[in-house]
Amino acid sequence: MSRFGILHTIVASGDTLSGVIEVQGAKSIGLLVSISTSCVGYLKGSFDTSSVNARRISKLDGSADWSWNVGSGMKAIDLKDTALAFPYLRFETSVAQSIAVASLAVVCKY
Repeated sequence: MSRFGILHTIVASGDTLSGVIEVQGAKSIGLLVSISTSCVGYLKGSFDTSSVNARRISKLDGSADWSWNVGSGMKAIDLKDTALAFPYLRFETSVAQSIAVASLAVVCKY
């Protein structure tokens, strides 16, 4: 039987980077966002919780950075195999969140 975990983090007002999200051991990852400032989202992966080691994750074919045209509002996406190799993730926005905090919920299936 599968079990699920839900993790929460934010991108603070005036910032472009979320807190660290630990997804170690997840077999599947979903991302739900509520964003007030229209933007493009990027995923950063890391082997530890230090922001200095977090790097943007590329598309599976290596052609470019993985990106998600979030716009503004509420959206959800299944990350499929995009982030499973990394125990720690961060969500980056293309512009600072100027109106309010961006809220993220990460659903992990173990």
